[in-house]
Amino acid sequence: RSLWVVAAAAVAATPLDDYFELARRVWPRGSTAARCLEMQQKRGWLPKPQGSNFKTLGVEGVGHHWLETLPRQVCGGGGARKRCGGQASFSMCGGCCASKTANGRVEYARSNSKARRNNAWRCFPGDAPKYPPVQKSRHAVVLVRDASSTLESILRRFWKFEDKDGARVDTLAREETMLGKALARLEKEIAGLDCRRTLFLSHDHARRAPRAHAAALASFLGAPDHRLATFFGKRDVGNVSDVSHREPADCVARVKPWLPRLRAYAAWLEKGGSPRDAGCGDARKLAAACAGRDDAACVDAWRARATACVTGR
Repeated sequence: RSLWVVAAAAVAATPLDDYFELARRVWPRGSTAARCLEMQQKRGWLPKPQGSNFKTLGVEGVGHHWLETLPRQVCGGGGARKRCGGQASFSMCGGCCASKTANGRVEYARSNSKARRNNAWRCFPGDAPKYPPVQKSRHAVVLVRDASSTLESILRRFWKFEDKDGARVDTLAREETMLGKALARLEKEIAGLDCRRTLFLSHDHARRAPRAHAAALASFLGAPDHRLATFFGKRDVGNVSDVSHREPADCVARVKPWLPRLRAYAAWLEKGGSPRDAGCGDARKLAAACAGRDDAACVDAWRARATACVTGR
């Protein structure tokens, strides 16, 4: 029996092993990330130059600001903003807009102001995404998140269907269109990254399996484990199988703050409104579900659309 105990201890999974097991469940077999994960598990990561920061690569809404709160002493946080993981968002678009009323109509003009309050966002059809430069020689974290949560984060902060003067600002379809372009560009950039300078991180899994992801981040950064031990959280949800299942969430509560905007948009579609951008296709199911007072039905229809929008299914 003692020999069996010794043998079992020898093959027991470490937190880093758990990270790789979870990461393989996020990234499809045959993808660039899957190939990199196999290499990383065998050979580890290349040392990050001392004092250098890393880049956080991901579309808007995946959690760039979250990683910024890492202790600067472990990530080499520096640069003009003195934060960890310089933000490299692949959903940045052509700048916000200022609005003014002239002859009873709301007109829009480009604005260099950083104050976006009461201004439309991405209101010009010709706006093109401003993709960040990606350097193969630099360490990078590729950050991903649950599809609907990602899009909810974008719309909660940026989407306005009506501005303060009541003018229609149809940007939902545009946000969907821009997100699709951003995802395609991010995938293209991932293909050119150096596997041994790249960490693939799932926002959702990191919060549910903090020990595994703290171990991976510590190894990637060359930092002592104890400095990152509680950054992602203090308690694991369970074993690898438990973590990889989707966490139950109160979807209505999450969407409720901008449910009135969603309903106003649905009513506009019902009356014949036609988006200028393709977005994620026909929105009649969303419009029909949001036409009544059933919040749950409206939210379910929205989440189904958001997931299909990001995953293509």
